[in-house]
Amino acid sequence: MKENRYKLDSANLIKVIDAAIKTFKKVPPLHFDEFQTLEVINLHEEWKNDIINAETKFQNLRSLKYRNEDVFTYFNEGQENVSKNSGRRLKHKVYRIKEKTK
Repeated sequence: MKENRYKLDSANLIKVIDAAIKTFKKVPPLHFDEFQTLEVINLHEEWKNDIINAETKFQNLRSLKYRNEDVFTYFNEGQENVSKNSGRRLKHKVYRIKEKTK
């Protein structure tokens, strides 16, 4: 049961990361230059690869929770850097992902 939950949650988090990357590319964070935006995109790509290629000992809900916090921290705490447009786009995409998994 937990293995299935891990697979579902990791697949959904990968979708969220993909949505975040697309959003960063379309609407870069306020006050970020091109280099900073690419750094944020690369960091999200790294997190995605960490999930996809996780060692067996890290394929659990606790490890996924930590990565989930990494992904959402920027949008939850860094609102002053997120343009209204990019924040809305990502929230809408996350909502659609949640609706598809119900």
